[in-house]
Amino acid sequence: MDSIHGRQRTLLPDALSDPDRSTRQSAELSQQRDPFRTLVLPVLRDCPAMEIAERVKLDPTAVRRIQSGRSVPRSAHKAALLAFAAERVRNALQEWGIILPTGDLACCATYIDADSTGRAGLLHLPKAHHASAHGSL
Repeated sequence: MDSIHGRQRTLLPDALSDPDRSTRQSAELSQQRDPFRTLVLPVLRDCPAMEIAERVKLDPTAVRRIQSGRSVPRSAHKAALLAFAAERVRNALQEWGIILPTGDLACCATYIDADSTGRAGLLHLPKAHHASAHGSL
């Protein structure tokens, strides 16, 4: 009851009272469930932008925008970036003695789990150092 006017107030669900909030929440939830954003992007952030650009045939500035989350790649580029990330991660996981999952996204997820346990860092090494010290990428 509204004590000032002596009548009962009807409370609307958030989606009805603030449609923009509902849209924002839906967009945030969608981003959280996007495998590229949650599994591939963290791996790409651990890789040198120039190497990604050369391998995936993208402009280095575009790669840095993707790594920072300011830009979302087209579908074809997403596929190429996933393939690149999965290859880098497979090499790192093998060196860490971790059994490789079969799928590209599963490999990225395994790397992220290993990263949270403090094993990551291998992807930060320059390509030439990694190749000479640990075999080729």
